[in-house]
Amino acid sequence: MMELKPAQENGSQLDMYLFEKRFSLMVEASAKKTAAQLAGMQEQIKRLNDELIELKRNMSSAKPVATTATTENKQAVAASKSEYRLRYGDYKPEDVPLEKYFYFGNKKR
Repeated sequence: MMELKPAQENGSQLDMYLFEKRFSLMVEASAKKTAAQLAGMQEQIKRLNDELIELKRNMSSAKPVATTATTENKQAVAASKSEYRLRYGDYKPEDVPLEKYFYFGNKKR
């Protein structure tokens, strides 16, 4: 075994002390950063909650929409559905080219 001289013992103790000090500073900085982020998130949650309460209050105090507008919307939706016949199978072979169904690979190679 190699015996440490008093100067070496003081140097290693100093190194250990500096390492521990640096580590504790890093932990403190990380804790402060995490606390600041948490406080920011809590503030944002509070603002969003207040906004949600305000929106609910506005929705409850708003006048109901007239029934004529809803019937007009239903008629418009029915008209738009009649224009498109998705997935009904009444397609002709000319409607969709065969290349869209199958991938034939890169022809340039």
